[in-house]
Amino acid sequence: ALLEEHARSDMGDEGLDLDRAVPRRYVDVRYVGQSFELTVDYPARYRDLTRTIAGAFHKVHRQRFGYADVSEPVEIVNLRLKMVVPVDKPMPDPDVPSGTSPAEALAGEGIEAEVINLRTLRPLDMEAIKTSVAKTNRAVVVEEGWPQCSIASEVSARLMEEAFDDLDAPVERVSNADVPMPYAANLEKLALISAEDVIRAAKKVCYRS
Repeated sequence: ALLEEHARSDMGDEGLDLDRAVPRRYVDVRYVGQSFELTVDYPARYRDLTRTIAGAFHKVHRQRFGYADVSEPVEIVNLRLKMVVPVDKPMPDPDVPSGTSPAEALAGEGIEAEVINLRTLRPLDMEAIKTSVAKTNRAVVVEEGWPQCSIASEVSARLMEEAFDDLDAPVERVSNADVPMPYAANLEKLALISAEDVIRAAKKVCYRS
């Protein structure tokens, strides 16, 4: 409560709309003796906070590094509060060179891309994907995850099996770097997909340099 009070005071000094501010609480957790922390949500409505936070930490650790040792004790290093204020006008993405999305950037270079945002993965709507490939004769599969054994791998393989005759170029996959997710922010940015990666792959299937 004290953190939130200070945050609201600082926001008021900045002239932000306090009525629309939404507090979000996080904790930095690590294994005892570990040199770095992982950030997880603070479960304010749970009684057994310690067990809930430890469980969330193990889950994040497994997602980032591929393993978690539930027998190892964990410790809370920091409690952090973030005040989120919705804005009416979206801020431009600095990673997109032209327009607000890779598709719009490609349109500026004469490449018309059809974007399919899959809402479910099982069942996988292959008919929608194959219908798009039949129109464009190309496919770029984008997934923010590891490339091996991924949904992008599955979609790419099934397109080669079920829509090979419609393809004028090999299917391109765009995914995160095949490394454990770095903790440092600058390295994490390098490991994640960027708009430039998507644009580069789209140009490749269109045989554009």
